[in-house]
Amino acid sequence: MSKPTALHIGKLIFRMVMLLAAAAAFAYRGGNPSFDPAPLLALIWAAFMVEMVRRLFPIRSESIGCQKQYAYAFRPCGTAGKPSLPHRRALAVALLWAVVNLLFGFAYFRGVLSADGLVLLSIFFAVCDMVCVLVFCPFQKWVMKNRCCITCRIYDWDYAMMFAPLAFLPSAAARSLFAMGLVLLVKWEISVYRHPERFSDVTNSALSCKNCTEKLCRHKKL
Repeated sequence: MSKPTALHIGKLIFRMVMLLAAAAAFAYRGGNPSFDPAPLLALIWAAFMVEMVRRLFPIRSESIGCQKQYAYAFRPCGTAGKPSLPHRRALAVALLWAVVNLLFGFAYFRGVLSADGLVLLSIFFAVCDMVCVLVFCPFQKWVMKNRCCITCRIYDWDYAMMFAPLAFLPSAAARSLFAMGLVLLVKWEISVYRHPERFSDVTNSALSCKNCTEKLCRHKKL
């Protein structure tokens, strides 16, 4: 098992524990109004914020999928010219996710969905993020059509996508998670614009099947 794969499995387990803990805390508070889940939520906030701050910098133990934005992960193929990247498909994902989360926001402001519900939804998305990497990704299969995660055009959009529901909450802590996710997304897009050659297996041999050390495709359902 590769280090990135082990890291993803560890994240999946940890995020599932966070989801169950948050759901249990909210359910317990329903029958015990004096119970305050704030300490637990603070721990969850800190865990995700640490993950995102780490992602701001090159970390070789992370998947090449997110590290390909850095110069050290670029291995030229010798192919001249600018590679063709699926920008329109990426835009389609952005629009689709915006619509989905606007619906959640509408449900929240109409009183159909509670603040607790939005928090649980975000943590659920965090669990789904790891499921997408390890098992099956609907965005990869039906929209982006990329070969695997390491060639994914929108790899570093994950935190912005999972914390999008928190943007509707009147909480600095909640919005700070979404804001940091946007910082990572913008940083990624700047790199895509400035160095498109790093993001295609046509121009970057580090993204080829031959040089892949992660081998997620061995157990991922495509």
